[in-house]
Amino acid sequence: MIYKVLGGKLGFNAPDYFMKVLLIILIIGFPINLVFSWIYDITREGIKKTGDIDREAQKSKLTGNRLNRVIIASLSVVVVLLVFNLLRNSAGNKEGEVESGAIVESADVVEISIAVLPLDNINQDEQLEYFSVGVTQEIIDELAKVNQFSLSSYLAVKRYKNTDKSPEDIATELGVSLLLFGSSRINGDSVRLSLELVNGGTGNRIWSKVYNDLFSNTIKIQNDVAKQVVAELNIELSPEEKRNLNKINTNNPEAFNLFLQAKAEYYDLTSDGMTKSIDMLEQAIELDPKYAQAYTLLAWIYILNGHAGVLAHADFAVKTIEKVQPLIESSISLDSSNSDNYLIMGALDLFYLNDLPSAKDHVEKALRMSGWPKLPTNYCICTAISVYAALDKLGKATKLVKLSRKTDNSDPFVFSDEGLVLLLEGESEQAINAYKQATEFNGHPFFNFKVGWAYYHIDDFENALLYLNKAYNVETESTGSILAFLSNAHYKLGNFEKSYNYHDILLERQSSGRPNVNIPLAMVSAGRGETQETLQYLEKAYKEKEYGFAWFLNSDPVFDELKGNDAFIELINRVGFDQK
Repeated sequence: MIYKVLGGKLGFNAPDYFMKVLLIILIIGFPINLVFSWIYDITREGIKKTGDIDREAQKSKLTGNRLNRVIIASLSVVVVLLVFNLLRNSAGNKEGEVESGAIVESADVVEISIAVLPLDNINQDEQLEYFSVGVTQEIIDELAKVNQFSLSSYLAVKRYKNTDKSPEDIATELGVSLLLFGSSRINGDSVRLSLELVNGGTGNRIWSKVYNDLFSNTIKIQNDVAKQVVAELNIELSPEEKRNLNKINTNNPEAFNLFLQAKAEYYDLTSDGMTKSIDMLEQAIELDPKYAQAYTLLAWIYILNGHAGVLAHADFAVKTIEKVQPLIESSISLDSSNSDNYLIMGALDLFYLNDLPSAKDHVEKALRMSGWPKLPTNYCICTAISVYAALDKLGKATKLVKLSRKTDNSDPFVFSDEGLVLLLEGESEQAINAYKQATEFNGHPFFNFKVGWAYYHIDDFENALLYLNKAYNVETESTGSILAFLSNAHYKLGNFEKSYNYHDILLERQSSGRPNVNIPLAMVSAGRGETQETLQYLEKAYKEKEYGFAWFLNSDPVFDELKGNDAFIELINRVGFDQK
């Protein structure tokens, strides 16, 4: 603690290396001084050996020597404590200090947790809402480049848009120490951003700034915000962090504007929103062919657009592969430090290429890279969780779920990930509660389906139908998985006519050449105990590279009864499950 006080409080903000050098000098010099003072004494006649000094004179100094020994003993304790603290810090248990001109926080901070709340759209124009949403997301991404920061994702903070809650209440709910919030206004060619950083515990302002600039200069504002926050909190950045914060993703304001609009559109996971996002990002890339960030986001939206569990009209997996691979290659060639690219490649491997070993390699590379942000759901950490679940590595999946919950305690995908892991671990009731929490934050049919799916697997078919019907009774067409488990639940309850009606819809889709139908048909056959039919549909799904084949084989309990079947084992091995 003395080392911290000297460096942080009494050292006049001396850099870490200065205090360490000073400490080393003290450690080396102290024993030398101790030995010297024991052998020699300083007298009026000069330096003499202690034994040569007159004993009577020594007696007069007895009290002084006792005091010296007390001082020496005290200094010895201090040195031991300093050495212990230095060794502890060098072992990697470094603690940061949050300090600003306005307020000094706790000195025992390992990570600084921040939530960037959605900016208020002062224009009150829905057509300009994308700007406040997009800039909020960009500021989050910029702050996430600092290793000491732990950020709440946009999905986690989205519900606080225009809230009346106090900063203290929001910070408590999100579990963060700092809040950054403000407003945006566009007026012709100019933009005004008003921002404040406050202490989440007290509501006291730490930093504030108003940006009045041309709209074309908005590109640089989020970088400046991150730098200002870092400076205000006295955080020492690594060379790599400095490079990342100085990086401008594009110098084309029109391309940047399209990028912001695309991010705002796709978040609702609708087919229409994704189509608009794809069109905007393609325009952005045409305007700036070196816009690596746009390539990455476009690749991720194509991954989602082919997600047969989310969209009933998901494209053929082969087409998704053809679109995503060149985009990721382009992004990596422009910016090899972006770990999100490897996470997206892992998703492509797992859900589209049915290659588990490659999926594992890619997600682990993403997790190892220094560029990996402390924002677990950036391009969805669920990819890594799903890979480990498919490989039956539930311990690793659980660790990532805990990391996700820490940062995104109101992101529906995080609760969905948690529900999957809990279900596979046999914690059915907890899994259902996690899935239900996902529905509280997002009413998308996918999350209601997950609750019904979990109920089905604990043989609670009545409650399964309750949530499966919620997922089915929407304006848009239902996914194959929803139809499959509606058929299965009715079958288990003896409602055979309804069961066959849902089954017939899947057969009609198959006969019309629709993609992603064989796996749902295999689910129906498995639910009815029809082993040969199940294996036939799975073989077709493998040959046609249907979405999610490798994942479903080991992650959906509907196929558990087949795990001792030789033909099923051969299918699992084909996708690399035997290479754990």
